[in-house]
Amino acid sequence: MNHKTNLLETHLQLLNEMVPNQTDDFFYTRLKGRMEQELQEERFIFNLRPAILIGGLSLLLILNFTIAFKQVKNNESYSKYDFAKNYGITLDSPY
Repeated sequence: MNHKTNLLETHLQLLNEMVPNQTDDFFYTRLKGRMEQELQEERFIFNLRPAILIGGLSLLLILNFTIAFKQVKNNESYSKYDFAKNYGITLDSPY
């Protein structure tokens, strides 16, 4: 029991001698500023992505409609029966 008491007193004495860590002046202010700057940079990139996405999708839609319109214009007489004949599909005729 005496050994445990001595060990406990030694640890308590070491705790009393410990000095709390000190930081530089305005450390937390600089840290907070750095964190806010990183957050704003992330927001800028995130805000830019939807604009790029919408622009890219719009471009693809315009290209798709242009190609489809040109194909329809070139093949105006193309019907579902022509499609079925090209792909070997039989369609039931209502007649």
